[in-house]
Amino acid sequence: MDVMTPAASQRSAPEALEPYYSSARPNQPIVLFRGRVDLVGTSRTERHRGGIVLEWLPYPTLRTWVRGTTSELAIEAVTGSPDVTITPRTPQRTVPRQARTTRRSPLKARSFETSSHLRNHECGDAAAALSHALLHVANFPRLHGRPVSWPDGSLDPGRLLFEGGGWTIVLDPVQNVASLEDELKNDGGFALTHTARVERTSGAPFTSAELQEVTEAFTFFCWLCTEARCGPMLSVGFDHDGHARWARWSPARTESFPSARTWLDTAHAGEAETLFPAFMARFGDPYWHQVLTHSIAYFVEAGRPSTVERAIIMAQVLLEAVSYSWLVEERQLRTHDSFERRSAAQNIRAMLADMKVPTAIPKNLSALATTRSKKGAPVDGPQALVIKRNEIIHRRPKPTLDYGPLIEAWQLGAWYSELVVLRMCHFNGLYRSRLSGNVCTGAVEPVPWS
Repeated sequence: MDVMTPAASQRSAPEALEPYYSSARPNQPIVLFRGRVDLVGTSRTERHRGGIVLEWLPYPTLRTWVRGTTSELAIEAVTGSPDVTITPRTPQRTVPRQARTTRRSPLKARSFETSSHLRNHECGDAAAALSHALLHVANFPRLHGRPVSWPDGSLDPGRLLFEGGGWTIVLDPVQNVASLEDELKNDGGFALTHTARVERTSGAPFTSAELQEVTEAFTFFCWLCTEARCGPMLSVGFDHDGHARWARWSPARTESFPSARTWLDTAHAGEAETLFPAFMARFGDPYWHQVLTHSIAYFVEAGRPSTVERAIIMAQVLLEAVSYSWLVEERQLRTHDSFERRSAAQNIRAMLADMKVPTAIPKNLSALATTRSKKGAPVDGPQALVIKRNEIIHRRPKPTLDYGPLIEAWQLGAWYSELVVLRMCHFNGLYRSRLSGNVCTGAVEPVPWS
């Protein structure tokens, strides 16, 4: 049997993607632009030094700053006058490189400095024909994939390859991802952990508008894989000569580094690659695009709750919404009127049954199994979830306060939510069940309908 040596492995592994922007340490600001900035008033404009910076804390924010010699217009800007705006003069055909330091010289006498927030900012030529693009992904966890090599000879088995919807996306960890992730796990916060290369599978050029569409899809796919709000926020498009021609800097909604268990097991990241084509097909359909984006947003709330009560409510919102889409639109098992005549529990039960998701309360949820109907009869999972949701919404007085059933209702609702979204995307692979007692990496099982 042939044994591949480390040197041979290094030679056979492709080079990792080189990011355009990088995080040396978590939560350190990233200077995207440093140059000329205009103060624009109602009757005059002044040009000063300034820039654009991505700040992480308390949450990702894009900010433009300006400094210079004090003037009447500058005083208006400092005092927050709505008649004065700060306009960065970023290049019209190229994309500036990241500045390696955030330090600025001390202010001199009769100088000022002020700043304002940007919702997003586009830089370069929006009409340029793009050959490929780099997306910089924040707070995406490490997953086991294909090996990539670094210039120092080290290897990292972290590359993932997604193909679907006419697009190919290669996702690589950054070189210092191990130390970044350790710090993020210990202290929380934000950092650019991965770089993605996006191109058409056919090799054809594309526009910045088309890139923004696939970036939105990939963002929700990242949410689905991690059960957390994370994903690309700095997009850079390149032409066929490899020149950076366009960028969109947008502090996408991102949460502090996730640590919760998800359906996607670290050692089985290939399941995400299998899911991607079907996800893109759903995302590209106008009706299912809306269903999927809303479902994933509720799915994140149900899986990683700020409170257990909120998670249960979000899970039922998801299940009720998808039950209509599945039973009426997808499977045509019910008409609109017949759906409306039935209770939420009946519709959720019918959807789960058709999806081949078990509706009986799992045996390890013994506290939830004590739930009874108004007539004192035992109930199944959908009915128990609805009962607990109603107790939260209507706040019926109870003689004792027992959080055991409530916690297990959250677990069941989050499990249903995971399976429903995966089934909606036609996933038939392996997943990590949040109801399994085995928390070890690699403990996966087939989805119930597989």
